[in-house]
Amino acid sequence: MLTVLALATLGGCADDPDGNDLGAGDLEGDDAPTEFNAHCDPQADWDPEWAQFEADVLGIVNARRAEGATCGGESFAPTGPMTAEAQLRCAARLHSQDMFDRSYFDHTNPDGESPWDRVDKTDYDGFASGENIAQGYGDPTAVMDGWMNSPGHCSNIMNPDNTEIGVGFHGGNNHWTQVMGRR
Repeated sequence: MLTVLALATLGGCADDPDGNDLGAGDLEGDDAPTEFNAHCDPQADWDPEWAQFEADVLGIVNARRAEGATCGGESFAPTGPMTAEAQLRCAARLHSQDMFDRSYFDHTNPDGESPWDRVDKTDYDGFASGENIAQGYGDPTAVMDGWMNSPGHCSNIMNPDNTEIGVGFHGGNNHWTQVMGRR
């Protein structure tokens, strides 16, 4: 069964970083943080295939943003790319894993934590602005097609105010999470 769910452009400011310098493993590339809190340590050794799926989703997101789109009745002009952000990726990965581990599919976990609560735990210093989740899609193209064909998901992806993104994929039942943010 393929399922998608969007939490559209709500948000909460995340706490400012507290200087915690505990590492999250061997993160590489432009989104590797100089400081990272211990909350994100469980996703440090993420499956490389899953990480590649996440990178592929980011590529598709940015290709779609460059083209512009109509999401339901709302048209979005072409806009700039979103950049990968490590704390948002941490929140997305841990949520995808939690949905698998505890057999649920929702923006709010069984403990009552919202996407904004999860982002706050990462010390993201921007504004978390949206979350898309999906389950059952076996590859990046399929999940992106599902999200782009859903007005709320599409709007989160195309919103030009969203400038950063974290993507989390967990291969158990193919759980996907995107967390959008802005500074």
